[in-house]
Amino acid sequence: MRIRVGYAASEFSGNNQLSAISVRRRISQSSVPDQQARFVGIVAPDSSLNRLLFEVVRALELKEGALVEVNIGAQRVAYQVIEGMTRETSCFRKNTFGFVRGEAMKIGIWNAAESRFLRAQWLPDPNSAVLLAAPAAVAPASD
Repeated sequence: MRIRVGYAASEFSGNNQLSAISVRRRISQSSVPDQQARFVGIVAPDSSLNRLLFEVVRALELKEGALVEVNIGAQRVAYQVIEGMTRETSCFRKNTFGFVRGEAMKIGIWNAAESRFLRAQWLPDPNSAVLLAAPAAVAPASD
């Protein structure tokens, strides 16, 4: 299943977290290659109910303010990227391994019938796929 997301942030706060958002979501049939093309990383240890940490595998169009999606159970949950950092860990015989870790805040599950986000009440499984949200249409909020 391909999930297409259109979103427009009507305003951002100083640290670039969404304070208001208008989202339209369309679900259409597609194949696994679409998900592979949007794959940016995996859920990392120390993620919490409202904060997603993920190890970046491919940066693609990943940037501060970007939307990513993760499955929590059968639901696709949206997060907004708020931070990126480099890390380094020690490996065998004092060798080091460097990697990039992203941090995102939970937005929720888009409910098209109610035109709002619903609260996702749990966190994703470790090592779950993190996908870049695929914008379908960007339109300003009409509030």
